[in-house]
Amino acid sequence: MSMLLVVFTSVSFVSCLGESEPIESYTIAVWTAQRAQDQQLYFVSDDDSTTFVPNKTLAYPDSLLGKRCYVEFNFADQQKVGYTHVIVVQYIQSVPTWGVFDIHTQNQSDSLGYEPTGLELVWVSGNYLNMMYKYYGTGTIKHNFSLARNYFQPESAPDSVVNLEFRHNSRLDNASEYYYNVVSFDISSLAAGKTADFYLNIKYRTFDRYYESLKIKVPIAEIKQSAPFYVGRSTFRLSQWGTK
Repeated sequence: MSMLLVVFTSVSFVSCLGESEPIESYTIAVWTAQRAQDQQLYFVSDDDSTTFVPNKTLAYPDSLLGKRCYVEFNFADQQKVGYTHVIVVQYIQSVPTWGVFDIHTQNQSDSLGYEPTGLELVWVSGNYLNMMYKYYGTGTIKHNFSLARNYFQPESAPDSVVNLEFRHNSRLDNASEYYYNVVSFDISSLAAGKTADFYLNIKYRTFDRYYESLKIKVPIAEIKQSAPFYVGRSTFRLSQWGTK
């Protein structure tokens, strides 16, 4: 089983850094939060078997349990019985999990919006398509984001490709400053009936107002994978889900 690897250089749940502390290089992943019998918080990757436990006890709300979480961390040089890895957690935030929306009418299409978005990272793990994206707003109006399959105005594609559209409705917000968010889309319905690897072709509108497409492979044989994803990027902090 392969493990994708993304290294970051350099809210709103747990931050383990003080305001004056520098942000060091770290790894990110999207995992599911669970609680052990001793009340210890730990995470399960999308292969349903690899586990990650923080090297120290963290305070957390019950509402986090069973939810997908964006985690910034480093691997600790220690082991703990019952867990695959011990990690030093720098930051945790719950991640919204949405399904794929089907477009059948013009009104449905218009309601999803056509505003620009910057796709920073896109990766598949388990039955999920995870996306880190950038957008502009004031921080006072909730924006709507959707991953949609357009049956109203379909574009031709071979059987090995599924066309999707990443849509953004800014709800008339002004483009004052940029924000980052992470979301997981359940793509199990797209994989249903597939017997071979296939591709998702994701169309989105860029900040230059042009349309571009990003193609990503969905490996049927390894759709359950344990991958944290490592990549180089500049320091940033995510905005609050549901408020920006």
